[in-house]
Amino acid sequence: MTRLIVIAFALVFSVGVAGVSAQEAQKSFWDGLRSKIEKVTPTKKTSVTTAVGGVRGAKKDDGRELYWKGKEETLNVSADELTAFNAAVQVAVDGDSARATELFEAFVASYPTSALRQDSLLALENLKAGAK
Repeated sequence: MTRLIVIAFALVFSVGVAGVSAQEAQKSFWDGLRSKIEKVTPTKKTSVTTAVGGVRGAKKDDGRELYWKGKEETLNVSADELTAFNAAVQVAVDGDSARATELFEAFVASYPTSALRQDSLLALENLKAGAK
């Protein structure tokens, strides 16, 4: 009898811990996504044409781009893209999964070549996994 009570208690405790862990993982996903988009500066469309001239120093060009450790990748997104993505993330953080799913799907449809497309697809997967 005592053994049965101990097993039941352990089972209830493990289910409660798993639920908290899933909620923490969901929260950390949205926090990570939010911190990423806070670093993004939207690109502005300019109507001015500019030209750049340079002097070539060496005839050898191996065509490789230099790699700088710790250099953050810059994302080229328009202000409209960033606004739509931020709105979808905010709705998801507020807990309205159905509306957030609609907004992320609309974002993917509206901006198929966006630098934030992969993040929006990952967010959709996360929302659909959370709905189950």
